[in-house]
Amino acid sequence: MSRKKYYTQKDTEVVYHLDHWIDIAWDSRNPIVIEGCRRDKGGEPWCDFYHEFIDTRDNCGKQCNHYDPRNGVSGCCTQCVQGFVGTGQLYTVTGTGYIRKTQNDNMTI
Repeated sequence: MSRKKYYTQKDTEVVYHLDHWIDIAWDSRNPIVIEGCRRDKGGEPWCDFYHEFIDTRDNCGKQCNHYDPRNGVSGCCTQCVQGFVGTGQLYTVTGTGYIRKTQNDNMTI
């Protein structure tokens, strides 16, 4: 079962689970505004191992040390999944784990 993922609007290339954002808020001692994500069917592929969007033609396959084909022989890697797009739902997260739904009023994140 996959857990929900989030990103900041400032950097939509960094997608992590909520625990990661709580840790960042704790380390920075500042609340962070994050946006919920959902899978983007047909969008840019995501590598669950490296936690980044990938171009499967260049970065995925036998040249990757963590390549693990789904069928055990060749083809799509088990780590390569559909990418993400924002849901528009914003949340403010603090280092203590407090999460509050936030209004989207063009806040600087």
